[in-house]
Amino acid sequence: MAPLVACSGTQSPSCTKLCTSVPAPDKPAADGEEVSCCLVYEGNVGSLCDDLAQLIASKQHLSKWIQIDMKPTTTAIDPADRGRLKAFRRLVRISPHNVLCIIHAHDVSALDLVVALSCDGVEIKSDYLQVHGEGEDLEMARRHFQVFSGSEAPSESGTAWPTAGLRMGKGFFGPWAAAFPGVLPYIWMGVRHAGLAMLTRPDGDDSKPTCEQQRAMEDCYAGCKCSALFASFDAVAERSSVLASVQDSEVDAAVAEAIAVELHGPDLASVTITSDFILASVPHIQQKLASVLGDSSVTRVHVRLLDGEVCSSRSIFPRGVAKHSDIFKWHRKWEQVMTTLSSRELVCTV
Repeated sequence: MAPLVACSGTQSPSCTKLCTSVPAPDKPAADGEEVSCCLVYEGNVGSLCDDLAQLIASKQHLSKWIQIDMKPTTTAIDPADRGRLKAFRRLVRISPHNVLCIIHAHDVSALDLVVALSCDGVEIKSDYLQVHGEGEDLEMARRHFQVFSGSEAPSESGTAWPTAGLRMGKGFFGPWAAAFPGVLPYIWMGVRHAGLAMLTRPDGDDSKPTCEQQRAMEDCYAGCKCSALFASFDAVAERSSVLASVQDSEVDAAVAEAIAVELHGPDLASVTITSDFILASVPHIQQKLASVLGDSSVTRVHVRLLDGEVCSSRSIFPRGVAKHSDIFKWHRKWEQVMTTLSSRELVCTV
């Protein structure tokens, strides 16, 4: 995490104050100069949403982070703000950069705390934090607090809450964050959806995940995975071997041999797939798997994944890849094929 900077500025039309330390367009930031965008939250979630949306649209957020200084003037909760919380979360999720909330007050409302915990990180300036609220507001704050801090929260209003678990250590992301700053938006997407998956977890050990949780878990996995792949690709893209072209005849021959289906009985099928199958079109894959997908009597499938000729274990990138979207589609196809077969009893051998 980049060190925080002191920031002061002018007041925006709403009750939320906006200040930026972004250098003037004709004067780029000097080497080592930290750049941040700051919002001051005084208890009005609607105004905070308006200013955050304006900040994102203006692209002033293209900096090290967006900082929200939480300085509520009252612990009373405006009922209208409950409905605006979803809009604030949505804005945080689409922000390409870290949204950090710094709590300056000793006393906050339960809704204020949920606003803070909806950000990517929380910094608490005071020695203690007292949370005020009741009913559903307090329960929502307690659940968020327990998920993200790992500590049980008091059930009484106005009680001091333990805050040690909310503090992020220095160097949280390590030196790679400076080396690959373009990857950070993907990392934030993964981290945010991990939190969403935790908050929407089903009740009880035997209950099924909700649709929202399944999507959040998938986005968390895909976001972190793709960010690592993108960073690796950017680091080696200058090497000619990575972007080496392949003859069309080589690709056609590899795709033709990429998928083989064999039926071993009325309910058992084996599918042999080489890693070259990711060069095949979706209709071609569906045609090859039609004998399995179109036969409901086939309830067991054994999938064997073998090394390919064009897309092989000699590289994590297919030859000919030119941009990030090519990498994402390449690695995504295997997961999509497994999903189409997931209604069967599935065994995979790599």
